[in-house]
Amino acid sequence: MFGQVDEGSAHLLMAQRGSEVLGWVFLEIGSMPLISHWAWFKRLMVLPSMQGQGLGRRLTVAAVDLGRDLGLEQLYLTCRSETGLADFYGRLGWLEVGRMPRNLRLADGSYRDEIYMVFEFLAPGISAPQLSTDADGGQPTGNVTLFEAK
Repeated sequence: MFGQVDEGSAHLLMAQRGSEVLGWVFLEIGSMPLISHWAWFKRLMVLPSMQGQGLGRRLTVAAVDLGRDLGLEQLYLTCRSETGLADFYGRLGWLEVGRMPRNLRLADGSYRDEIYMVFEFLAPGISAPQLSTDADGGQPTGNVTLFEAK
C-alpha cells in the first residue's frame, strides 16, 4: 500500500500525537477508467491503547471527507461478521451491499462472513454525512494526510 501512496494511486490518512502514529487508513482509488470513480477504504487500524476513544471514527470520517474532496462517487470496504464493525460503519452512513458466507476461516477453525459495504456520495435519496474530523492542522503531504489526535 505504501508504494501505491508514493505512486499516487492511494492516499494514506494518519493520526498522530507528536511523532507517535496512533492510527491510519488507506483509500485505494480504482486504477482503470472504468472504476476510477470509487476507492477501497482499507486497513483502518488504531493502536489498541487508543481504541474506544473515537479515533477510528475520526479516521473514517476523514477518509470520507477526502473521498468527497477527490470527487469520488463511492467508497467500498469489507469487514468481518460478528465483530460489530458493520454496525460501526452503518452508524457513519455506510450500507451493507453483500456478504460472502463463511469466506474467512479463523485460526480456531470457525468461519465468518465477509461483509461488503458502500458509502455513496451521489446516490439518490442518500445524503452523505457532513461530519468533521476536528483535525488540528490536517495538512496534506503528497498523498499523506496527517492530523493530531487530542
